[in-house]
Amino acid sequence: MGVCATSYITYVARPLHPREADLLLGSEDQWLRFVSEEGVVVKSYTAPASGWTHDTLEQHTATGTMAACDAFVGSAWVGSTEI
Repeated sequence: MGVCATSYITYVARPLHPREADLLLGSEDQWLRFVSEEGVVVKSYTAPASGWTHDTLEQHTATGTMAACDAFVGSAWVGSTEI
């Protein structure tokens, strides 16, 4: 297995167009988790006291020993190394 290269995580929670959903909305106070392809949580962060914003979310990374990983805030998928 390779390394979950966090500089390669692409976050998709931020809406880029007016009709796109904000994937972070409603999960701002939940944990940020990085999950391997095998479903193992390899790193997690508690939400900041004021809740996640797109800017604070995009500043967080994780390291692990897997080829790929997904990022979740609560149950909301917000990014991946495979985008």
